[in-house]
Amino acid sequence: MSKVRRKGDDVVVTLTSEERQLLASLATAICTLLERDGDTVDDDPLAALVGMSSEPVVAPDDPVLRRLLPDAYGDPELAAEFRQLTDADLRARKTSALRRVLDDVTGDDTVALDEDEGVGMWVQGINDIRLVLGTRLDVTEDWTDSFDTLPPDDPRIPLYLFYDWLSSLQDALVRAAMRG
Repeated sequence: MSKVRRKGDDVVVTLTSEERQLLASLATAICTLLERDGDTVDDDPLAALVGMSSEPVVAPDDPVLRRLLPDAYGDPELAAEFRQLTDADLRARKTSALRRVLDDVTGDDTVALDEDEGVGMWVQGINDIRLVLGTRLDVTEDWTDSFDTLPPDDPRIPLYLFYDWLSSLQDALVRAAMRG
C-alpha cells in the first residue's frame, strides 16, 4: 500500500509494484490522448515560439478531452480565440506532468519529490488521471452511493477503487507538502 511522508525538504512516496504499473499505464494512455491529431510544427515562427497555433483550434469532441481541456469562456467566439492561444501550451504542461509521474514510477518503489516542482507536477498529473477516470465513470459528488449499489461482479469496481486511491494519494501529497 502506498505511503507518503515528509523527509527534510522532500516528499517521499512509496508505491507498490501494482500501483506503479497502474499509474504508468494510465499516464501513458493520457499522454497519448493529449497528442493533437496531426501534431506538426507551426510554420509561423512567432506562434511556435510562444506556444500558440496560427490556425484555429477546434474544441475536442471526446468528453474526456473536453474535461482536460475545457473552454475558458461561455461565449464560443472568445472560447475559440482563447483555445487557439493556449491549447498547445496546456497540452504540453499536462503531458509534462504526466511524463514526470511516468518517469518517477518506472524507477524504484520510493520516489523523493522536491517541494518546488516535483510535488506540484505529481498533483497535477494525478489530478488529470482522476479527471479521466471520473469522466469515464461519470463520477459525481455522491459517487460512493452509486458505488455501494454496484453488483459485486461489476467491471467498473476496480476503476472506482483506483479513483478513490488516487484521491487519497493526491490528498496525502498536498498534506505532506504543506507540512514543510
